[in-house]
Amino acid sequence: MGSLIKGDWKKETELRQMLLNNLTWLHLENAKVFDKDMTFDKLHQEIEQSYIKHHAFDWHNHEYSSGAYGKFGPGQFSNLYSALICPTADSRFHFVGEAVSAHHGWIVGALDSAHRAVINFLRRFNLKDAEDRLAKIDWLGNPPDELDKETAVKQVILGQVLPKRRMEARVDIENGKNADAVADGGK
Repeated sequence: MGSLIKGDWKKETELRQMLLNNLTWLHLENAKVFDKDMTFDKLHQEIEQSYIKHHAFDWHNHEYSSGAYGKFGPGQFSNLYSALICPTADSRFHFVGEAVSAHHGWIVGALDSAHRAVINFLRRFNLKDAEDRLAKIDWLGNPPDELDKETAVKQVILGQVLPKRRMEARVDIENGKNADAVADGGK
């Protein structure tokens, strides 16, 4: 869509048509619930008649943002992601937001990262009752795909380790060293 942005909505006829088509497809099934005779063309016409104007912005070419979201370059996600999601300060400090999610660039990524941080915080402080209550909130859904229990346990343990020892602790955990021993500083 970015290639269709011209900087003047009146000149963006191709983009306008794409927006109208996408809105029609998005709402067609729901419209059929209320009007069984609804067709794509009929709904498209209704949406087009309601259209006033749009504002498209090309974030990728904006001089101060260079894009609308944090975008990893080749190899960066696999090399940096585990460090970005690792809590610190005795697992009391977590980074959240779309940039620290497997779904970076999307609102769901920001929500997933917040969900992950809350779960890890609750696990760190053994707040099982609160974690159980959190799991019962229907609209929150299941824990994010990016959060399997084994990884969460490792992240919580690493968050308890002082930063200078954290890299050694990562190696210890990956090599199967007892998690309690790692959390106690390798004693």
